[in-house]
Amino acid sequence: ENSNAFSSVGNAISPITNEKKTPHLTFAQDRSISTGFYNYRVVTSTKKTGQKMVDALKLRKLNNIVGVVESTAGTLSLYNGFSTIAETDDELKIIDTIDVNPGEKDFNIIIQKINAMKPDVVVISLQAPEVDVFMKQAKQNELTMPIVGIQSFSFLKDKSLAEGLWYVDVAFADKKFLNDYKNKFGEDVTNFAENFYTMLQVVVNNYENLNTVNMPTAEDFINNMISVDNIISPLGKLSLDKEEQNVDSEASIRLIQNGKIEEIEE
Repeated sequence: ENSNAFSSVGNAISPITNEKKTPHLTFAQDRSISTGFYNYRVVTSTKKTGQKMVDALKLRKLNNIVGVVESTAGTLSLYNGFSTIAETDDELKIIDTIDVNPGEKDFNIIIQKINAMKPDVVVISLQAPEVDVFMKQAKQNELTMPIVGIQSFSFLKDKSLAEGLWYVDVAFADKKFLNDYKNKFGEDVTNFAENFYTMLQVVVNNYENLNTVNMPTAEDFINNMISVDNIISPLGKLSLDKEEQNVDSEASIRLIQNGKIEEIEE
């Protein structure tokens, strides 16, 4: 699985892997994937991306918010992680949250409605190709307030649509990993390569630290997930949340600059 768009796939797989007693790791966002003994996520939690967005909005004094969220498991999880925290914050106010269906191609009425509400900022949680469509139509309809994304801009096919805009995403790849990858393959990392390498590291580290003389079982692997707590990965330092069955990492703030994604340090 390779993005929040595949949370629905993870939800379909997790009952099967649990029944078959097969460890299942994914970096899809939906918490409900991590049910049953054998299912773990390896992804920055929506609690951390949500808090990062709240902090970034408050820092920039963007207090009155309209949300636009696509009705898929991953995008809803990301947005709900943000809105749950924002709704308890005295400085922020979510004026409205607009739900859109997957495959939506006409955002014109929605954008006109947003312009009429006059929020300080629009927070979107959309996947591809809907995010490209929304950003194009936002420009065509002269949306007057800034747009920020929860992961959404990473999915843009045309990054110029968000040129100069910031957004919150999962952990940013470690600079050493980025350099090592480019030196080995002669090109920048493809989307989510750091996530796959991190999951691979979780698997390798787990098995290397199993204290057994026999062939390790799937149950041994799951019981030994504690061994990956605090390891350093392509996504930085990992932390095991046993209750959530997630190997967590720190959220990032990113900027689209000259068509490329860069991390903002705050």
